[in-house]
Amino acid sequence: MRTEYLYSGHPTIQDPAHVPEEFDDPFDHKALAFQYHEETYTLWLDGQDDFVEWNQVMEERYRRTSLPLSCTFS
Repeated sequence: MRTEYLYSGHPTIQDPAHVPEEFDDPFDHKALAFQYHEETYTLWLDGQDDFVEWNQVMEERYRRTSLPLSCTFS
């Protein structure tokens, strides 16, 4: 059952690879936010506190959508 859910493509799995170019589903926003937090937390654990690269990745990703980045994490 776990495997079926994992490969089902359900949006609650929060896989950023499944987020389409244009989206407005809250689960898609959460998938991208989770990816950002996961990656930057790893960097933070390595002693970095400037996440310029991941900030740019997220800005570019949201630039391709119709929603501004500022409205998605509020």
